[in-house]
Amino acid sequence: MKTNSKLSNNKPISELFKSTTFAVLLITVLIAVVVHVVTGNFFSSYNVSTVIRQISFIAIVSFG
Repeated sequence: MKTNSKLSNNKPISELFKSTTFAVLLITVLIAVVVHVVTGNFFSSYNVSTVIRQISFIAIVSFG
């Protein structure tokens, strides 16, 4: 059985673009960029550390 390596390499990428998780990540990044452009100081070290702490708490709770 002969497979085409070009098609098999592109399948995970096309599946990634179809996933809901990727869509949520993309929207989150777009919102962060828009907020940074509007306010000018969204990506400060304080805000980034606060977001990381909040994400880590949610991750710990979700894993149980």
